[in-house]
Amino acid sequence: MAQPVQSRSSQWMGELCAWRNGFEVRDLIRGAVELSYPPIAYILIAEAGFACLTLAAVVESVAYNVFILVEEIFELESRVEKLAESSGITVGWGIGNLVANVISPILLTHESLVRIFFHIFVPDLELMRYEDRGYLLGWLRENHIETNTEINAALDGLLGMGRAAANEVEEGARFLVNDIVTDEIREDFCDYDPDLYMFVLTKTVWQGVFGTRKSDSALSILKAETRLGIEQMRSESFDEQAVERVKLFFESRERYEQGPTDGAEKALFLRLQGIASGELQASLFLTECWKQAVELLVVNTAP
Repeated sequence: MAQPVQSRSSQWMGELCAWRNGFEVRDLIRGAVELSYPPIAYILIAEAGFACLTLAAVVESVAYNVFILVEEIFELESRVEKLAESSGITVGWGIGNLVANVISPILLTHESLVRIFFHIFVPDLELMRYEDRGYLLGWLRENHIETNTEINAALDGLLGMGRAAANEVEEGARFLVNDIVTDEIREDFCDYDPDLYMFVLTKTVWQGVFGTRKSDSALSILKAETRLGIEQMRSESFDEQAVERVKLFFESRERYEQGPTDGAEKALFLRLQGIASGELQASLFLTECWKQAVELLVVNTAP
């Protein structure tokens, strides 16, 4: 899973928060340190640092937005929009830290954790990105943090989001095992064969529109664009004979690779593939769910 995009000011803000705390948030959750206020000298130095970094984030945000304007004029493409958004978030993060630094014993040390924290209390702001859930899952797993741990209200909220994301991953993994993987592809699936990605993803979209999950909500672990595509196709009418013929192409990998050649079948098949292709990059379904599905398959086939 790709790391969430962070501006330079965001990275520095996180590093300063970690220095000011004297420990990482994960160390507190794991019980390696006790929750306490840092020395007054740390608070005073951090206060000056937060002011400087907030100003730096403002300048950085302005610079990125100027670059975005230039891009639009010359029709260029880059990830500057995401960096500009990160800088804007860091401005708010820095202003919040100027207050929290004085009254709170602990500050969050990564932009993704800050976004998730605010999403918990003010979901209408829609600050949490899809990749922030991936960061949280990786953060919990890498530090061997159990989601049923209890610390305090703020951190319990983060762990609750981690628990929800873990449940979504488990749902996706069981869907892969029960509705996608067959004996024909089991070995390649367990070997994480990249040539299998589009077959698995397209069959997933098929199941969501016409198959085993057509009456259920789309898998929540999928990207918002993928879920929207599935919902849109569900609301449309398709030729029943074309649907039945396209269904045959998901019975085996070989038939899928051949694909339909003309008519309504081909149009429908390409539509499914187009929606599925959005999951090829930075997808929790393709990474976290696939990995857990392999673990389930290995356990079920173990002697």
